[in-house]
Amino acid sequence: MKQNERHQQQEKEIQSLLEKMPKIKDTQDPDLLFEKIQTRMMEEQEEQGTKKFAFHKWMNRPVVASAAVVLLIVILSATYLNNQNPMMDQANIAKDQSLMEEPEADMEKQESLMERAPVKEPDNQDSAEFNGLESDDNKMFTIQDTLKSKAVFSVPENHIQFSYVVPDQNKQYLVPISFIVPKDEEKLNDYFSNMNRYVRADEWGVDPSLFSGISFDFALNDQTVTVDMPKEFNDTGGSARESLLINSLYQMMAPLNIKTIYFTTEGEQGADFAHFGTLTELEVPSQQKNAYKLYQVSANHPVWIVPIPADPNSSIEEAIESMYAGEEDFGIRPSIPEQISIEEIQSDSEVLSITFSQNVNLMPTQPMVYMFDAILMTARSYGFDDVRFLNSNVSKIGPYNLDETVSVPVAVNLMPAAFK
Repeated sequence: MKQNERHQQQEKEIQSLLEKMPKIKDTQDPDLLFEKIQTRMMEEQEEQGTKKFAFHKWMNRPVVASAAVVLLIVILSATYLNNQNPMMDQANIAKDQSLMEEPEADMEKQESLMERAPVKEPDNQDSAEFNGLESDDNKMFTIQDTLKSKAVFSVPENHIQFSYVVPDQNKQYLVPISFIVPKDEEKLNDYFSNMNRYVRADEWGVDPSLFSGISFDFALNDQTVTVDMPKEFNDTGGSARESLLINSLYQMMAPLNIKTIYFTTEGEQGADFAHFGTLTELEVPSQQKNAYKLYQVSANHPVWIVPIPADPNSSIEEAIESMYAGEEDFGIRPSIPEQISIEEIQSDSEVLSITFSQNVNLMPTQPMVYMFDAILMTARSYGFDDVRFLNSNVSKIGPYNLDETVSVPVAVNLMPAAFK
């Protein structure tokens, strides 16, 4: 009886110790955490030369952290109780340890990242792979499934793809944010006319205030749109603000197959601009050359793939070369990492061929997927329909099969439509 009472007292002491331990909670957004893990993982691979298993290690750090906490609790508990009673039964320690090895509730949020595969949901075999029970090749296949492209490659029947093209927070560049919705002209007018209501400026790191007071009236069958301007538009911003607006309109209207933009001012024909003068209509350019790079305000904001305007007379080779450079002051990062060397760029009609150097080390990481997204969008802006990647050291990265010719996307930065 005394032995049982002593064991019960020891269990109460362990319970007390556990209650005094600090609670661990991770409140980070899963998508942002996913991107941060991918970026940090790529940096670590460069420093340590780790290749195949680096991603797996990073994705399991939350689990390792939980195990470390449990181990620390066990050691502290055992030390405390041994000081009280050196003859404590080891079987009871093992029993208490098993009680403590329940998974943290918040770790489910971390592990859910591994379940967000864009291609398919993990099945039982995939779950086993994440637990290290499958072959190395299968592990890598499962990693591929978790990588997410921001590109849009097709639009379902009776749907329409449109993009908000809004300035970054510094009002230097334009950020396209794409959606796919059922084709409805009246709702499309609402989506554009109430852009400030639908765009999550602080969360996304963009500034849609350029469109305050501007309304849109689409005539999709006629391939036209009427943009009604407020009289006070020219009160602030000058020519830079006007240029942002016109370039944004061009980029938003082209995917909708709009050919002509008509301007009115509070219902009256024409709109006065300080730099462009009085405009009644503009023809939408069929093509604008851009080099796509990465934009991110901070680690707590999404990564966007953004078009950086290129010289109309520039070549695709010059555009790709520029993608190795960023502009840190404006949150613009290179879309092609400096260690990824391209040996040759050739064009054959509407197909662009990019040959990597012999020692290239392409890895299945999220930044690599963004690199291919950016290259494909850049190729599209230069008039190419397909891109062939040659001499890569892997066959597949995310959704991209590098053994085959890859079609260029129709848009980038796809977001789930949640209009209410």
